[in-house]
Amino acid sequence: MFFEKYKIKNVSEINIDNYSKKENWSFINYLDTKNITNNKIIEIKFLNPLTDKIPSRAKRKIKENDIIISTVRPNQKHYGIIEDKPTNLLVSTGFTTLRAKENYVLSKYLYYLITQDKVTKKLQTIAEQSTTSYPSIKTSDIENINIELPSIKIQKQIISIINSIEKQVIKLRKINQNLEDQITTIFKNWFVNFNFLNNLNELYSNSGVFKDSELGKIPVDWSIDFLGSKKVSSIINSGIKDFEGSKIYLATADVENSSIVDNNNLITIDKKPSRANMQPIPKSIWFAKMKDSRKLIKVDEYSKDLINNYIFSTGFCGLSCNDNAFYYLWSFILSKAFDEMKNVYCNGTTMQAINNTNVKNIKFILPDEKTLLKFNQIVFPLFKQIDINNKEIEKLTAIRDILLPKLMSGEIDVSQIEVE
Repeated sequence: MFFEKYKIKNVSEINIDNYSKKENWSFINYLDTKNITNNKIIEIKFLNPLTDKIPSRAKRKIKENDIIISTVRPNQKHYGIIEDKPTNLLVSTGFTTLRAKENYVLSKYLYYLITQDKVTKKLQTIAEQSTTSYPSIKTSDIENINIELPSIKIQKQIISIINSIEKQVIKLRKINQNLEDQITTIFKNWFVNFNFLNNLNELYSNSGVFKDSELGKIPVDWSIDFLGSKKVSSIINSGIKDFEGSKIYLATADVENSSIVDNNNLITIDKKPSRANMQPIPKSIWFAKMKDSRKLIKVDEYSKDLINNYIFSTGFCGLSCNDNAFYYLWSFILSKAFDEMKNVYCNGTTMQAINNTNVKNIKFILPDEKTLLKFNQIVFPLFKQIDINNKEIEKLTAIRDILLPKLMSGEIDVSQIEVE
């Protein structure tokens, strides 16, 4: 396979389009660096210029298929390709934006090239040598990356192969999101709106009878509890002295929503750094202490790999849960109500976060035993399917990550593959 050698700046337009207030958009969709990881968007903020304060960094205009790469801490992989662009999208100036010159390189192929592990590691090495207060790179560091490009035909063939895998991953993620939405709806109907009570008279002897509580009116047989009160959950304390062999280190940066971003790029350690100090155990729930962070991990009895081979950062808070309350508490942690309560107790000057003492102040409604049992019976199959799908996503992602460099290097010949 024949390759042409270029620099990134030769085959793309860089930071080409900036927003001016004179354009007077009636609304702005804004994406900052922390809200995209490994091409997975966490949140796009909708802003009204008349009522909202527009961040000073909301300046870079984006077109469909533009590539964005954060210039801070490259190893955190805050990059992506914008394939479904919302109207009036601006991204932070913390990104370098690339617009492929498609007579040289297709956008998706350029994205695959520039997000290879070896490129990310090279950029991280440059960032760690910077004189700024945190590891960062300059746009020129990206511009001057050397790349080798095959013909456009070969690029299309490689993209087609990888897209077929990524479509399966996207499909499974959508299924999981739908399953989580179902769980959230059930949780809200049962434990916020109490819509289920009339259908469970055989379990609930006082159906329709309520009492006042700190969290409003609740069924008379229910109570209010605190996270970590030891009635149904207790806080897992840090303090692992050491471990034998090797462990996979999981930091909060490696998690988005309720899944690990990229298992294949986690660090394996033989000696325990100070922050690698939390041991996952069966029936435990983990959430990032940082304010506004949706980084959650569920460790059930089937999570043997996490239990045996991983060690977690102290950036997580861990809860050990009683069997009957595990799925109920996990559903509560997934809810917006938990986010709001957690944020109230976050404090700090440079980075706001919750501490273990304040975790114990978070209150939740605790149903009676029979109701918890019935809830578990309904949601367990949904959670189980999510776990099965996540394992399939991991397998597909591993196949993609092994296959892609072999395809791009020419080690695997794609010249005879027909592209639709």
